Amino acid sequence: MMTVADLKTATIIDAMRAISGGKFISREKIPAIMAMCDYVQQDPKYADWEDSGQSRALTEETITRLNLSPV
Repeated sequence: MMTVADLKTATIIDAMRAISGGKFISREKIPAIMAMCDYVQQDPKYADWEDSGQSRALTEETITRLNLSPV
């Protein structure tokens, strides 16, 4: 059963991977978390959310709030 924590973690991991270009977050460094992300990403509702553009907006907002430069 997927939890809100799973969804939030997957979203944050996706955003951080997009920001860092995978430099700091990888399957080798955090295999258990990446396995959970894979589980979440298999859910059709999560895929719909990503396709809606809201995930991209969240990533862009995170970049702005943290004053980061996308890689």
